[in-house]
Amino acid sequence: MNNEYVRRKVGIRDMKSCLICQKPTTVVLYNKSIPDLIYSCEIHLQDNPQFVLPIQSTEYIRTVERLKILKRELAVANDNDKTGSWDNWVTKIFSSKKSEGEVDDDNSKKANDSATPSPDQADPRKEYNELLDRMAQLQNDVRLFKLSKSMFESRIHQRQMMLKRIELQKREEQSYSNTDPDELTTSFNFPSTPTTKPK
Repeated sequence: MNNEYVRRKVGIRDMKSCLICQKPTTVVLYNKSIPDLIYSCEIHLQDNPQFVLPIQSTEYIRTVERLKILKRELAVANDNDKTGSWDNWVTKIFSSKKSEGEVDDDNSKKANDSATPSPDQADPRKEYNELLDRMAQLQNDVRLFKLSKSMFESRIHQRQMMLKRIELQKREEQSYSNTDPDELTTSFNFPSTPTTKPK
């Protein structure tokens, strides 16, 4: 048995109650190997490790790794530039007043050059934001899920109990359906009614 469930949508007429909150839902988790159906709301599939865990694609894993690298690079760049700090903000105000009053073209050119990236270099902030958007889209597009260990064991146990009940019903039906009425009369001695002769 494989702990891999595929998220699918069913029609409104096939809607059933959610396993967790009992509200009607059209979202179904389907396991082909058992076979098993679990109706669940979309919200319960997101960030609910006691119920299900998403099985992420390799593209999602690569995106997360690249985001970690970019985050470290941006943190180092922010520490070096002091971008967004109080000191830098005050320095910018005084340097803008200074440039209005005095002609200090060399310093302003250096500041402008460091602020705007060259066309051959990609802006790490822009790439970081694009990767964040891509990661969010990949999270929404997840179709494969894995039940938590306790939940999966519970589903297997329920399945086994259901199969045992079905097997018992079949046995009972067979024992009653294989009975021949003639065989019953010959195998059992039914008491006969006493016969009396008329006087």
